[in-house]
Amino acid sequence: ASFRALEDRDHGEVYYWLSYWVTVAAVMLAEGLVYRLFCWLPFYHIARLLFLVALFSPATRAAPLLYTWAVAPLLRRQRPSV
Repeated sequence: ASFRALEDRDHGEVYYWLSYWVTVAAVMLAEGLVYRLFCWLPFYHIARLLFLVALFSPATRAAPLLYTWAVAPLLRRQRPSV
């Protein structure tokens, strides 16, 4: 439902926050797959926190950018089953 609401792009604020939540969900899913490898990296948890702050911050607008660049193309390929 969030993906379809994002594709309609009715309102700027709705688009921003829905893209944030869809992006965070995709990042958490990907992180779950590779966490055992990443957790050994020095400063991984600090980098993860900074990444999440960048996604959340309206100043960086990172969530819509990452959604447009990485998440949406992956979801569009799976659109019939979403």
